[in-house]
Formats: sequence, C-alpha cells, structure tokens
Amino acid sequence: MGDRGLCTAKQDLKAQAAEVVESDGTSWAPQSHSTLFHTLVKSHLPQEEKCVERIAQEAMTVIGAGVEALANPLAITMFELLKDPSAIRKLKEELMAVDKDPQAFLRYDQVQGLSYLSAVINEGLRLGKESGRMPRVNPHSPTVYQGFVFPAGTVLSASLKDLHLNEDVYEGAKEFRPERWIDPVKSKELQHHFMPFSRGPRVCLGKHLAMVESYICIANLIHRFDLKLWNTTQRNVDSCHDFFVPDQPTDLHGLRVLIL
Repeated sequence: MGDRGLCTAKQDLKAQAAEVVESDGTSWAPQSHSTLFHTLVKSHLPQEEKCVERIAQEAMTVIGAGVEALANPLAITMFELLKDPSAIRKLKEELMAVDKDPQAFLRYDQVQGLSYLSAVINEGLRLGKESGRMPRVNPHSPTVYQGFVFPAGTVLSASLKDLHLNEDVYEGAKEFRPERWIDPVKSKELQHHFMPFSRGPRVCLGKHLAMVESYICIANLIHRFDLKLWNTTQRNVDSCHDFFVPDQPTDLHGLRVLIL
C-alpha cells in the first residue's frame, strides 16, 4: 500500500468513522447492507468502545487483513509463474478446459477443485507467507510438547520461515515447485507443516476469504491476459523486512508486468 497510501487510508477511515459516530449510525448507510462502521455503532459494545479512534482502527485492521496479507504471496506466485513458460502453459490449459472463452470471468466454484491451480496457490502461500510470529501463552498451567515441559506463562511461537523452508520437509525448499502438491498423499503429509494462516483456535478469521481471493485472482489473471515481467528481478519480490507481513526493498517497485 505504501506509506503515503496508508496514511491517506487512515485519514479517510477516521473521517468516515467520525461521520457515522456523530450521526449515531444514520449517515450514508447503504440500502442493501450495513457497513462495518454502522454495525459497530449499533452493536451492544459499551459506549466508550464506540469512539471514532476505535472504530477507525477496526476498519483499518479489516482492510489490512484483506489487502496486505495476500499481497506478497500473490506477487511471488505471479513472478514465479511468469518466469516459467511451461508453468504458465500448463495452468492456462487447465483453465481453458473450464471455459474456452479467454474473456470469461472464472468463478470460485469453477476453479476451486483444479489440481494444478491449487498446487500453484499453495506453493505461493508457502513462499510468500514467511514472516510474522503468532505468540501463544498459557498463563495458568505448563505446556507439554514432545516431552518438553514449558512453565506457565512461557511465550511460545513458531517461525513460518523455518517451517516453510525446512529442507527436511520440502525438497528444494527455496524453489517454486507446485508439483510437490499434486500427489494427494504427499500433499496431505505436507499440510502438517503448512500454516500460512496459523493454526488452532486462533487461526486467521479471513483464511477462507483469502483462499477465495487467491483462486479468483490467479485464475482470472492467467486465463484472461497474456502477461510478461517488466523491469522485475528476484530482488523485487524477495522479502527483506518483517512488518508482520513480509515487505520488499524500499528502493524498488515490487512486481511489475506488461499486458501483451
């Protein structure tokens, strides 16, 4: 999103939140559904929780989760695909079997079961979701894991990078190899070491939405357009910052492509 875009988004959201709060939820409400602002203002939250700052922060969290969380995996997926003509050809053939019209919009229900597309998305998530830790603390009792006992209050977390780039699990772990996910038995085994959306009761609430976005985005970009990398190298998509989500070098523009 960029620093300037982020600041502008925060200012806009705060102004919108202020308008809704000051009107007690009656301003510019859509006819068909409520916005997040209206839902919070009309909720049973204590009145002190319905302040402008709180509501604007909630909205920013939702936008960040929906945009930033997938930006890196999608960029890496497209970069790796566009580097490899055989991968693009294979994916296009699979998508054309769904609809031979290259201008047709492919729906999620049409593509969710495609084996190669699913493998491409999993591999992009594996390589693209490599930063951030989700700490867990049991304040009441010790945690026992594989014979190790961690006292109550111990902060435990897992490194996604260590999990997703583990050579003992993923042969050629730093390489983009969708084929590793094709075999159902092997794929099920890999899933035990795959957690781009975390795991357990604190799993990412947006996991399913993110997967729908990934399928629709990748499927339609490849199906409807012929693309070519432009002024983009590996360094443009390599992660060198950890802002909970991975980020690329600040002196570069990230992934750039030409529509042919």
